[in-house]
Amino acid sequence: MIKVGGRLAGIFTRSGHQLLILLGLLVISDQASAHPHVFIDYSLQARVQGTQLLQLEARMVLDPFSTTNVMSQFDLNSNNQLDEDEKRQVIALLNESMEKTHYFFWMLKDDELVPMANIVITDAAVENKAVVYHLLIEPEAPVPLTSKVELSFLDPENYFDLAPVEKEALQFLGTTPCHYQAIDAMEADKRDLVPVDWITFSCKDS
Repeated sequence: MIKVGGRLAGIFTRSGHQLLILLGLLVISDQASAHPHVFIDYSLQARVQGTQLLQLEARMVLDPFSTTNVMSQFDLNSNNQLDEDEKRQVIALLNESMEKTHYFFWMLKDDELVPMANIVITDAAVENKAVVYHLLIEPEAPVPLTSKVELSFLDPENYFDLAPVEKEALQFLGTTPCHYQAIDAMEADKRDLVPVDWITFSCKDS
């Protein structure tokens, strides 16, 4: 079972507070922070070559309250969009704040964490009145997918609730037959995973 604590927990705690500020949330007490304050729905695209994962891109949609907070802080001309200068500021601040946490992203292969070379916000925009971030995820080396890989976004401090969308949570870019399964928190707990939403996936040789 993957456990969160020690050095990792300390990193998440510090950056979690920073990201709350960046999202425009008011300062909250320790009691108030015991439950999520930011809700994010995500979907993923996996770029696959043969049976190896090269990179992922996550599309992360903020909830209405968090969207309002972001826009009140960064939409300086009040046009309900993130213009280029505003977008650059949002991206720079988010990437600086979340560099050490890798945006709460976890990927497991054979119950071991897969090391990441790069996890960075590449775009921020307003779509259908919601703030949307695009997150590029690049492992240090291509990840073999002939056996199961598990991934999730996990905030141990519980400031953020990140959940996959119900339909088409993961799309594959490539010609190799691949499939995925979404696992909810209760089922994850039964499988000795941290009890949050996970996605498992694998690919087969043609």
